[in-house]
Formats: sequence, structure tokens, C-alpha cells
Amino acid sequence: MLNICWLRSRLIAILCTFAFVYSSQGSAQALDKVSIQLNWLHQFQFAGYYAAKEQGYYRELGLDVELREFDGQGAVDDNVIAGKADYGISNSSLLVAKSKGKPVVIVAQIFQHSPANLLQAQTKKNAFTWQDNNQPFSALVNGETDAILIYNTNEPFEFAQANIDIFTIDPRDYGIDFYGDNLFTSESEVKNNPQRVQAIRQAT
Repeated sequence: MLNICWLRSRLIAILCTFAFVYSSQGSAQALDKVSIQLNWLHQFQFAGYYAAKEQGYYRELGLDVELREFDGQGAVDDNVIAGKADYGISNSSLLVAKSKGKPVVIVAQIFQHSPANLLQAQTKKNAFTWQDNNQPFSALVNGETDAILIYNTNEPFEFAQANIDIFTIDPRDYGIDFYGDNLFTSESEVKNNPQRVQAIRQAT
């Protein structure tokens, strides 16, 4: 009798294990795969997305989200419109894209203020010559350029670590204020998958 009870309990345990594995696989397969194209390399400014993914907020709403680093190929808005990514992150340039007729839709504003600042060496000049926008950190340090565009989320810290005196020009000090790091998608995504758009917004 003892053996029968033991066998029965073992059989129930095995069946429960199979049921759990099967249900887990089934739920994993049921997750909707979604890609979000970052507009830069993995770093602190995307912490909210990492938290939403690692803490299971996307998964709870049935989403399997892939966060893609920017590889420098094409503009983020063009990649989303072309279907290379489902969602993307971009700045106030989305306003320009929309004014040109591009079918982009902002889902949420992640940064209430743009972190883009102009970083200038302490010596000021009256005349300016525009240079390539991708001037590196060293260009300002070595005197190859007098000012560079930076994100105030991390780059002022790098200059402080190098003991370099800098002057930061924040557009908000001059009455210019835009949202930054907007989560957006295409008009076709909004039309065809409105519930997924809402889930992405809610989880993020």
C-alpha cells in the first residue's frame, strides 16, 4: 500500500512538472515579439526601458521586447517607418519628420526636457564656424573645436573627472524647451495594433 501511495505521489509530481513546463513554453510562445530601436548605444539614458524589461513589466502585458542599440545605419524614424523596428526613440527631430509628412506618432515623452546642451570651453568668441556634429570629447579638450553638442545626462561628468573647466549652454535658459527621448512608432502600428501600442506605453 505504501508503494502504491508513493508511486501515485511521484506520478502526480511528474505530471505537474510536465504541466508547468508545457504552460511555461506556451506562455513564452504567446508573447508578442516587439523591437524598440534606441537612438544611441546602451547607456543610462535608457534606464527606464531596461527596468521595464528586467522587472517583467513588458512580459506581464504579453510582450517580448528587444532593445536594439543604434548601429549608425539610417535614421531611427526611417527604420521604424520601413518596418525594420516596431518602435523607436528619437528627440524633437520627430516634429521636423512629421512636418515633412513622415507617418510617425509619438507614444510617450520619456524626458520632459531635452538633455541636449552646448558645451563650450571657458574662452568665448564672437564668430563661429559650424563643424561636423559628431565632434568627439577630445576635440574640445585639444582645442580643435570651441564647442560641442552633448547630453547633460552623462557628459559633464566626464569633463569634471578630467578636471576641465567648461561652460554649458542650456537652451531652456534662453526660452527654448523641447521634449527629449520620445518613444514613437509608425501610423501603421497605431492603426493595426492599437492594444500593443497601449501596452508598450503602459509598461514603459
